[in-house]
Amino acid sequence: MTVEKRDEVPVQPAAVTGVLLAPTPRARSRLTTIREIRREMAKVYLEARNGELRTDTATRFVYMLVQLSNLIRDSELEGRVQQLEQEIARR
Repeated sequence: MTVEKRDEVPVQPAAVTGVLLAPTPRARSRLTTIREIRREMAKVYLEARNGELRTDTATRFVYMLVQLSNLIRDSELEGRVQQLEQEIARR
C-alpha cells in the first residue's frame, strides 16, 4: 500500500506512460550573487507550493542553492580577509 503526500505530484516514468518527456529546461539565472540565489529559492518554493515541483525535488534544489550561497559568502569573506592582511602588511 503506497501513500502519496497531498502536496506531491506523482510522476510516471516514460516507459510506463508511453509518453516522451520534454527535456528539463536549463536554468536561466546566473546564480552568482546571494540575491539571485534568494530569487531562485523563492521560485522553487512557489513551484513546490503550486504542485509544479515535487517537494523532495524542491528540497534538493534548495539544499544546493544554500550551498552555493555559502560558497559565495565564504569567497567574499576570504577576499576581505586577504585585503585586510595586505593592508596590515603595508604598515
